[in-house]
Amino acid sequence: MVYENVAPEIPRLAPFPVAAVFVASPSAARRLVAANPWVRQTRFLTIGPTTASAVRDLGVGSVRAIGSTLTDWIEHLCAAHRLAIGSVT
Repeated sequence: MVYENVAPEIPRLAPFPVAAVFVASPSAARRLVAANPWVRQTRFLTIGPTTASAVRDLGVGSVRAIGSTLTDWIEHLCAAHRLAIGSVT
């Protein structure tokens, strides 16, 4: 087997402040939004354009494909965090 899509159980969570959600696959985004529809109001950062398109199709308003390197992920997640901290004050 080359690839297996494992579907972990995603807990249903009460809404809480989230700076950004990072997803690396369309299936992960679908499972997260199905379990927690309120996250559609959160900024999503994705690994690439295919995942970004799938997230937009889920009704998420703020979606950005940020790249596939660890550096890309860290930079953008830190930027989202800084933005969220700034909006709280």
